[in-house]
This record gives sequence, C-alpha cells and structure tokens, in this order.
Amino acid sequence: MSSIPIQIPDTDNPSALGHIQVIELGDIPASYTTRALADLGANVIKIEPPGGDPNRWLPPFAGNVEHPERSLTFINANTNKRSIVLDLTNNETDRKIFSQLLASSNLFIEATPLGYLEDLGFPGEMLLEINPKLVTVSLTPFGRTGPYRYYKGSDAIANASGGFVFVQGDDTIGPCTAPSHQGYQVAAFIAATLAVAGVRHARHTGAGQRIDVSLQEALTFTNSSSIARYSLENNLNRRPGAGASGGSGANIYRCKDGRYIHFTAGQPNMWREITANWMPENILTDPEWQNVNYRAEHAETVSAILSEFIGTFTADDFVEEAQRRHLPAAQLNTIGQFVDSEQLKFRNWLQEQEHPVIGTYTAPGYPMRLSVTPMKIRIPAPMLDQHKDDILLELDNISSLPKQSAKKASEDYSNPMLSGIRMADLTRQFAGPLGTSILGYYGMEVIKIESNEVPTPGRDAALHADMNRAKFGVTFNLRPEEGKTLFKRLVASSQVVVDNFSSGVMDRLGLGFEELQKVNPGIIQAVMPGWGLEGPLQSWVAWGWQLLAYNGLMSLWGYPDSPMEARCKVAWSDRVGAVTMTLGVVSAIEYQETTGIGQFIEVPMLEAQGSMLGPAILDYTVNGKEWETLGYDEILGDPYSPYGCYPCHGEDNWVIIACETDSEWDSLKAAMGNPSWSLDPNFATKNNRKANSKQLDKHITEWTKSITYRQAFRILQEAGVPSGIPMSAEDLYYDPHLRDRGHIITIEEPPWGTIGHHGLPGIPSLSHATAQGPAPWIGDHNELVLNTILGLSPEEISKLEESGALK
Repeated sequence: MSSIPIQIPDTDNPSALGHIQVIELGDIPASYTTRALADLGANVIKIEPPGGDPNRWLPPFAGNVEHPERSLTFINANTNKRSIVLDLTNNETDRKIFSQLLASSNLFIEATPLGYLEDLGFPGEMLLEINPKLVTVSLTPFGRTGPYRYYKGSDAIANASGGFVFVQGDDTIGPCTAPSHQGYQVAAFIAATLAVAGVRHARHTGAGQRIDVSLQEALTFTNSSSIARYSLENNLNRRPGAGASGGSGANIYRCKDGRYIHFTAGQPNMWREITANWMPENILTDPEWQNVNYRAEHAETVSAILSEFIGTFTADDFVEEAQRRHLPAAQLNTIGQFVDSEQLKFRNWLQEQEHPVIGTYTAPGYPMRLSVTPMKIRIPAPMLDQHKDDILLELDNISSLPKQSAKKASEDYSNPMLSGIRMADLTRQFAGPLGTSILGYYGMEVIKIESNEVPTPGRDAALHADMNRAKFGVTFNLRPEEGKTLFKRLVASSQVVVDNFSSGVMDRLGLGFEELQKVNPGIIQAVMPGWGLEGPLQSWVAWGWQLLAYNGLMSLWGYPDSPMEARCKVAWSDRVGAVTMTLGVVSAIEYQETTGIGQFIEVPMLEAQGSMLGPAILDYTVNGKEWETLGYDEILGDPYSPYGCYPCHGEDNWVIIACETDSEWDSLKAAMGNPSWSLDPNFATKNNRKANSKQLDKHITEWTKSITYRQAFRILQEAGVPSGIPMSAEDLYYDPHLRDRGHIITIEEPPWGTIGHHGLPGIPSLSHATAQGPAPWIGDHNELVLNTILGLSPEEISKLEESGALK
C-alpha cells in the first residue's frame, strides 16, 4: 500500500497542519494529543470500539444527564474529530479498514495497553509495512520497555510517578493529585510536538518510525530540575504545607474579606519595595533580613509578618496596590471568577460552539494564538460512528488513485527530527528555557542569547544547567545599536525566535515581529507573556504562581479539609506554557516549510493553562456548577474505586491506588490476601465502594501501613492493580525502571560539575535524539557562532566588543 501524497496547505483558509491525516486509537491521553493537532488543522479520525470510547461516560454531563453524547469531558477532548466504530478484536473486515486508514495517514496516535496492537496483528514492523512513512506515537503509563512496561496507570499515577505531587500541597496528609487531567494533557502536548516533528522527519527522509512516550517520563521532564537539584545540590523538596517557600515570602495569604491571594517578593528590589516602602516599620528591613538565605531559614517569621500586613487589605485592594508597585500578586479565583474575568472578556478568549445534542455552549479558548494559521473549531465533537460512511467513501476514492512510489531517502534516516532548523533563544527563568530545551534535544540548533549586562538570575544553580542543555551560548547585548544589528544578522539565518520577556520588551528594543520580518520575511517569532499582550492585566507582574492562582487551579488542587494556605504552590503554568510553545513552533515550521510563510505566535500562559481546565470550565458554563476542592473525590476520579493516596510503612511514604474495574478490585483483594472485610456486600460493586469509601479506605490503609511503599507498588502492579508512588527526586534518581530506559543520565558540565538529569520525554525509534548535551556557560560558543555561523571577521568581532554589543 502507498500513503497519500502530502497536500499543499489551503492559502485561502490556512491551517498549520491541514496537510496531515491522523488516526487516533485508545485511551484519553491519545484524545488530548489529537485534539491539539486537530485544532491546528489536522484531519483526525477517531477509531472507537463497539459501544464507543469509554470516556464518553466520564462526568460531568451536560444538563447533569448521564448519556454518552453529553459527557463534557469527552466533548472537550474530542472536538474537531470524526468518529468511526471498528471492532478490531473480532472483525477481520474492520481490521482491513484499520489497515487502509493507516496506509492513507501520516500519523497514528495510540494509547493502548502494551501488546494490544501486537495481538491484533499490528506490531511495529507491520505498521511500517502498511505505510513506510507512518509516524506512530505510543503513549503508555511507563513506556514500551523496562521493568514497568506492563504496569497500569492513570492521570494521578502519572502525576505521582513523574514527581509532581510529592512536592506540593498539605504536608500533614498524603500528596494530592491535580484535577482535570493535568498530567495527561501536559504529556499530550509533548506527544503532539514530537508527532509533528516526526512528520517533518518522514517528509525529509521518506521513513516513518515509532515514538515511545512514557507518561511518567513526560512528567519527569516537565518536573525538570528536581533530579538535577538532588544530584548536584542534595536538594530534596517536600510539600511546603501552609508555610512559605524559600526566602521570598512566596505563599498564599488570607485577606480581611475572607478571600485569598498569592504573593511573592522573589527579587531584591521586590523585597525592598514591600518591606521598606510599603509596610509600616518592621524587623524585615534590618540588615540580616536582606540575605535571602537568612530569610529562608526563618521563613515562618517572614510569612507571619507578611500575613499580618496582607490581612489588613481586601484581596482586590492588595493585588491592585501590589501590582501598581510592580510586585507579583494575584487573587485565588474560582473557575467561575476566572471565566467571568475582564481579562478574558477583553481578549475574547471564550468561544461559542454548537453540538448536535447539547446545543450552543461556551467553551474554553485556545492555548495560543498563531497569526497566519490560527487554531479553529471546524466541526463539533463527533457522535458515535457519525462519520463512518464518509470515511469509507474517502478510502474507496484513495484506493482508486494511481499508486505512489515511495520517496527515495534524501537524508540519513537517523538525522534528528528537527535538524536544519536554527532558533535564536532569548528566554530566561523557567517556562521559556524548558520549552526550548525540548526542541534542542530533537535536533534544533538553539542559540541561547545572554548578556553579562543583564545577568540571568540563578545562572550558577542546577536549575539553569538542567533547562539549558543542548544549546549554544552567546553573549549579545541588545541595548546598543550594534547589538541589535548583530541580533538581526542571526535572525536572518534563523527560522525561529523565542522570548518570554514581559509584554512589549522586544518592541521597545526595536526588535518586534515587523522589524524581524524586514530582516527575514519567513521568520517565526514566539512570545510567552504571562497575562497576554493585551488586556487590562497585560502589564501585571506574574510568576507561575500568580497565573495558577488567577485561573482557579490553585484553589482546586488540594483536599477540602486542608487550609487554603496549603494548596498547590507548584508553578504549573510554566510547564504548560513550555509545552504549548513547542507545539506552536513545530506546527508553524510545518507551514513555513511548505509555503515559505512565517508567523507570530503568542502563548499567553494564563490562557494556555486555562485551556487545560476544559471539564471544569464547561461544567460552569454549561451547568452553572463551580467545582469544589475534592482531593481524590474530584469529578474526573469518577471511574475509580477505591481511589486515593494511602500511607505506607515509614514516614511520609505513600502509594496511590486507582481501581477502575471490578476485576482490578478483585486483584486488589487477592493482593491483600482476600481479607474477610473485603467480602462485605458494601464493597461488592463500584457504586457501593464509592458510597462507603471512607470505611473502605480505612481497611486498605491497615494493609498498606504494614508494608513499604515500594513493596506496595510492586505487589499491586504485579497483581494487575493500577498504582503508583508519589516519587521524590531521590526516588526518581535511583528508580531501576528509569535507569533501565536510559532516562537518568549523567553529564559533566563545567563549571557546575557532574550532574544527573532526566532524559528525553519521548524516544524515537529511528531518528537521533539526545538530552546529553551540556548547558553552556555564558559565552561558551561566541567564537563558533560569530565565526562559523555568522561569518564575521576578527576585525568585525573586535569592533563589536568595543561597542559593548558582545558583553
């Protein structure tokens, strides 16, 4: 069989991925991956089993009516797709249709249990026999190789095994998972990025391949520096509880109107502003308190003094005055307050959609804005098997076309997926460097631009070394005119420019998109403003915490009985912004390489995070319901019982259990030795177990407390029970499965030293990729970039040094 030829994008109705056909099969991580691709224009065909995707029964439901066409979670994850029902297990004709679909497609995104496709007669080599250019992206809980390859997972297990839940939340109780499938969605954006990169590689080489995305490793990557900080600095973060983080006073504070805000004074000028210029006379202005390490050692005192001061304001009054003083602060909103905010109204982020069953509804907007190929809703989420006739007719038409001969390889099959692309990287701090590092791992030539004139904060820390691997480092000072000219010279030979400066910085430097286009008409520029480039909050100061607070996730992420001050304080929005930017960039490259047209990409991190709150937002806009903080009783935990985080032997050791089926419950009973209490009729069905969950959890806890968390994990998984450890950085560093898969790597990085890091977030079977490249110290590659890449003479370089452009 031969694959269909690549189509030239429709310039009258442009989309970045309109030339790509995608087949989706399996669980909801695949659905989230293909939804992102579909919004960018890809033609996604969703294969459902007889009876439909089980996720059609995930709550919440429109009008609170349980029906497979009314699941708001399903609708959110499957808009812009077409549905066909195929019985791949029992029907040979349907398997042939499946084979034809693969033969006519560019991408196959699957989230099925390891061995499922092989048992159907579709091992990896067969997929490439069907279509030599097919790129398959496989999403599994722990990857397709290694000791845990057959272990089961869930969103909570992915979050736990990736290291996130161990370091956030209430320190008096077990780690709490994130609501609204956060782990699945972040992993899905990484998978979508690698999928698009794989399509590019297949176009250039004529060769398809399989990309192995372990949900655990996607999350360890996004967790980023925890392994490096443990390796280099012996840093082992634990849950901060209600206390402040470090010496910046970063914490959640209660105001006099009963609302909460998040505030931090994370830079020296911010500390002086709050303590010396705003607060009444206080001890925090004394000399010893100017030392951030001293403050960290006395974080409780810092938090108590700030809490007393902040408590004299209403939430809105404090935030407005803090922002006027250029201090990062934001209210802890509910989902409804976020949806109804003036910022979202000004930016027209929410969108009206039509669905054949639930009618007109208000949906979350997109995670990013592409100026030439905007994300669009073209069709509603499909009803079951809605498009079978159309899809079969298309297959008939394709089969009647003349057979296309396979393209002869024009490049080495092992070339990295993003080779031949150059990026000028102006990112700092967290979200930007994390995102650009992904692109560097898979072959993009990332040139990191820094300046001693404006030093990068924390440059000597493990965090910086971790997030800047696989990059070249140069010192360009963009303030003098000569520095701007030098930067433009680099842009002229690049395909991409990325920055995460505050809104308007590049324009004020004279390096906005219109100026860069004059130098390079095909340039792609991606920016990552916290609040967006426009709107009433565009000038607000924001770190990841404030965005998490404002969009409602901070108040949702935790247990209902825990104090609000102990809710999640992980800068999750930075992670979301990072993986959103990478997908935007590789998608814009697809359009650029087929049309020569560049574009401007805005990734407002507030909106990127908001787009991952789809089920909660839809429950509010469709049903008028505000989600409450529910811990492991959260709405999307509905398929599981028992479901929770259970204490094990020792201090602060836990195991997460998520039984979805009665057979998994039977396996759990057997793993525990079939105790007599497990025969109680109150636990016989899932509904009964849910109704009696507190008593059930007490019984399970009696068993888990008798063994270590590693014992519990192995016993349960080997019995077929989905479970996971809330892993610390130390657990990750020594984990035998991650080491077996080569995910824990060691790099010699002067001047930092020898550092252990996480590896790739997805492993390609054919193209080269590596996370082994060390991070550059400032200016490490000046000579290479100036001489070899830009072709400057020694005299030109000398003049640049004299002008201050190289500093």
